[in-house]
Amino acid sequence: MTTELTKTESAPKKEESSKVTAAAKIKTKLEALIKKDTKMVKGMFKNHEIQGGNVKFFFKKYKEVPVGNYDFTDGEVYTIPYMVAEHINTNCAYPVHEYYRNDENKTQSRIGSKIQRFSFVPLDFVSEDIEPSRIITVERV
Repeated sequence: MTTELTKTESAPKKEESSKVTAAAKIKTKLEALIKKDTKMVKGMFKNHEIQGGNVKFFFKKYKEVPVGNYDFTDGEVYTIPYMVAEHINTNCAYPVHEYYRNDENKTQSRIGSKIQRFSFVPLDFVSEDIEPSRIITVERV
């Protein structure tokens, strides 16, 4: 019986150590992402809707990083965290919907294109991750 107790007692310890190891790996990956996303980058803000217009917004991506208050004016050069530049270039667009007839001659809708509202043009960094969206057609079947 003592052998059985030893086996059952040791099993949770191995399970706990694997959980701790997995948590440590996740924490390390998160720290690397935060380090990348909080790196300061320099670029020019473009407002594609109103020439010379400005935009104000709050942004928070990680609970470990405080909320940022941002105020941008068209054509001005700013130094901002990478994650904010990525947000401006990937999430600040709206879809233009269109209707079409499918093979069965039924009317269906789709996103015909996305109109980019704002962009952040890099001046001192190159990144393929944060180019403005270039989606032309996305169809729903």
